[in-house]
Amino acid sequence: MAETKYDSWENTSTQSSKTFDDGTEFLQGMVFTASANYAITSIEVFITGTLGTAAVLTGEIYAIDGSDHPTGSALASGTLDVSDLNSVFVWKKVTFSSSYNLTSGTKYAIVLTHSTADNLLWRNAAGGGGYPDGNNVYSSDSGSSWITHTPDQNFKTYGTASTPVDMTYTKKLVAIANDEVWYESSAGTMAELTDANGNINIANPLSMFEAYGKIFIVNQSNLKIADFTNSKLHTTDILPAGVYPRHGTVIEATGGTASGAKMVVDYITDLDGDTYVYGQRITTETFQSGDVCTATIDEGAVSFTLDAAEVIGPHWYSWTTYGNAAKDDTTYGALPNKATIGCLYRGRPTISGNPEYPHQWYMMRQGNPFDALYGINDAQSAVAGHDADVGEIGDIVRALIPYKDDYLVFGCVNTMWLLTGDPAEGGSLNELDLTTGIFGAQSWCFDGEENLWFWGTNGIYKTKIPGKPICMSEIRLPNLIKAEAVNPSTHRISLNYDRRRAGIVIAITTLSDGSNSNYFYDLRTDGFFPESYPEECGVFSMYHYEAVDPDYRKLMVGCQDGYIRIFDEDAADDDIGASDEAIDSYVTFAPMPMSSDPRLTGKLTGLDIVSAGGATGGSQSDSDDIYFKVFTANVAEQIIEKLNADVNPNISGTIKAPGRQRGSSIKRKVKGIYAGIKIGNNTAAETWAFEQLMLDFKPAGRFK
Repeated sequence: MAETKYDSWENTSTQSSKTFDDGTEFLQGMVFTASANYAITSIEVFITGTLGTAAVLTGEIYAIDGSDHPTGSALASGTLDVSDLNSVFVWKKVTFSSSYNLTSGTKYAIVLTHSTADNLLWRNAAGGGGYPDGNNVYSSDSGSSWITHTPDQNFKTYGTASTPVDMTYTKKLVAIANDEVWYESSAGTMAELTDANGNINIANPLSMFEAYGKIFIVNQSNLKIADFTNSKLHTTDILPAGVYPRHGTVIEATGGTASGAKMVVDYITDLDGDTYVYGQRITTETFQSGDVCTATIDEGAVSFTLDAAEVIGPHWYSWTTYGNAAKDDTTYGALPNKATIGCLYRGRPTISGNPEYPHQWYMMRQGNPFDALYGINDAQSAVAGHDADVGEIGDIVRALIPYKDDYLVFGCVNTMWLLTGDPAEGGSLNELDLTTGIFGAQSWCFDGEENLWFWGTNGIYKTKIPGKPICMSEIRLPNLIKAEAVNPSTHRISLNYDRRRAGIVIAITTLSDGSNSNYFYDLRTDGFFPESYPEECGVFSMYHYEAVDPDYRKLMVGCQDGYIRIFDEDAADDDIGASDEAIDSYVTFAPMPMSSDPRLTGKLTGLDIVSAGGATGGSQSDSDDIYFKVFTANVAEQIIEKLNADVNPNISGTIKAPGRQRGSSIKRKVKGIYAGIKIGNNTAAETWAFEQLMLDFKPAGRFK
């Protein structure tokens, strides 16, 4: 979504400026009033200076206190290389790593710092103010104290329309590529979660799922969380009063600097000593360094002192039990050493794929992803189990397939199992199918009618839950398994429901190079259509993103080259990064008898194609030219082989478009018992469509 300029003070003709004589200690700010509800994404400032190489300007947005001075932690932040500055004032734009929703009529502060001890000048209004809804501020002690200054600084703010006022949530697309985690900082713009860099290993199996405003990542021994909702606090001693805050404890900054901020505690990294505290702040006041946080709970009084101000998300940390409890802990239990697949089911983060116990699955306590103490006698207890009849070792779990809070399918190597209800409160586990398994963690999807589709032992299956899976490819593509020759160690198979095109995308990709063989099952015609994409576009994952912004509410495709792509019906070529690649789109008709008597040969005497378009005016697009190839043979199977080989046609050429062109009929004659025809277009930046294919056959005598 394009940025819009919202607030500004632009009086660049004035000659005064404020100097940053040491960018690491001297901070310059400009307080402004948001003129609308919007998500601020960037700022522009009118500056000059000679800072030398590697000079970095940092721009931040802060809340303000009762004196109109910046307070708390930065609400949004971004950096810009400004080593190219010289003696001429220019507008420089700083884009924030993530947007922040501003409230109309509320004051905020723009704060600038830079990375060198050299001078940086920010142009302001000589001799006084000028901007009616704010003021200039500066600090000479790294922000510990602030002074209001009269001349107003030149600035511009940019953003996008914020979440509608009747909505209390936002959505972010999260993607992983090249051992990096990226998230949507503003609509359509991705930013790296830099703390995660190198903390995962995409050479190992990896899955992620959303729960409680977080992304849970399972990557063998790397169990991680990307947290987008909580604030982070730090204390050097969580236990001076002898009691640590529990999950769900409401703490309040009542002592020390006593900011008055409150937080619902979600997770702590240790039960004693130096600890980070993550939780949902429930006040507009923010936590400050020196705050004494207190609470009274059943276990006693909680009290600890913060040594730093609150830090807003996103955050990156290890997924452990609460307080990173010891393995023998009797309060919070222990997570498995490894996991590779996960999902959310009935409020329980659920994981499996532990190579030490590949048949086992693990569910956290309902409502608390940091409690893995299994077998407690209550309905929300953490649960562990496996898929088999009593006394048997379970099948290896390959996929976790939840459908809302109704049921969870465990897709295994050779079998499929169905859990209905909650395993700690009357749920039941039964076999769904004992004759087919599933290929992999992404080899499934649900369509718009709640049918489960998956790649199983003998091809593509479909089933209602509960119900018996039916192999949909058994008749139409009987040799699918043999032809594709896929192996979970070398291939990835992903399925997803394309809501806009009303079909199932079945993507088969070779992990090593992105080469692929794909199918689109059209739910409107009940037919499989083979597809292949450029290697750069080999599908590694698919996800239908229900974005707030309808421009991005589409099926997102994670590709071999690290790009996220969409199926764009308006594009005539495939995007392969630096360039585009022509699409070879075609249809075949075969085998067609050339005579009504199979003992006789026939002769094709005429071929004509009426392409789409050609009328004067109207809103429909015209077709580009269409190529054709005609193959003949004496046996039907030979026609199929020739079409697959696509070499040495008996006749080939191009039919001019659009519409019915005078003199376009092909009169060249060719003889045989069966014919096969291929028509299409493989020219860059062209599309095609046809209305009619007309063929003239005549008897040509007995086969000799």
